Amino acid sequence: MPDVISLKKLPEFTQVGEYYLPGQENSSKGYNVSYVYYDSEKMYIARGQME
Repeated sequence: MPDVISLKKLPEFTQVGEYYLPGQENSSKGYNVSYVYYDSEKMYIARGQME
């Protein structure tokens, strides 16, 4: 799988970002909680999805 630096060099991609999912928890009430870290580029790319 290509890394972010390699993907940024490809002309097919205008933007590339990273995210990490360090953990998930399930609550007793049936909710799922995800702990996610986004780098600044990924935050910019995903900005419309967080509304």
